[in-house]
Amino acid sequence: MSSTYLDIKSVNYLINAITPDSLEGPVQSAWANILGKGRFFNEDSYAIETNRQRETQYPDVIVIQIIEFPAGIAPVDILMVECKRPRRNATVWHFDELANAQLDCQLTETPNASGFVFGAAAIGREVRFYEKFDKQEPVPLHNGVYDILTNARDVEWWLDYMMRTGPRW
Repeated sequence: MSSTYLDIKSVNYLINAITPDSLEGPVQSAWANILGKGRFFNEDSYAIETNRQRETQYPDVIVIQIIEFPAGIAPVDILMVECKRPRRNATVWHFDELANAQLDCQLTETPNASGFVFGAAAIGREVRFYEKFDKQEPVPLHNGVYDILTNARDVEWWLDYMMRTGPRW
């Protein structure tokens, strides 16, 4: 059986530290570590940025890919994760509202020449993944939401999909 980010002790700890009363900080830490120590850790051309490394209007966690172009090297946004504190009884509507209200603006501002980027709306331990192309609204990639603790394999599958698909040039 293949491993997931839950097999990394520090990532598992951070996910389990998210409680119903948590603020956004633990959610941001969990996602930075899921991406930085988990899926994208051994990938040489990927890096993880947080909104502390960019201007504050950017999402909480960003996966960038360093791509070589004829004119030189450039970072390209692959995945932008907007994190919010846990919300009791959050529905798909809450995730879509977050994607359309806040993540949409951030995804539109991406410097990708392709105009394509993936997004994730994370509310507490739950997440919903999206894709966006140019001026379109974010489109959900799947039905429902995933709990990052109980649906780790599904979350990993979508992260792998994003790596395989990457920006569309």
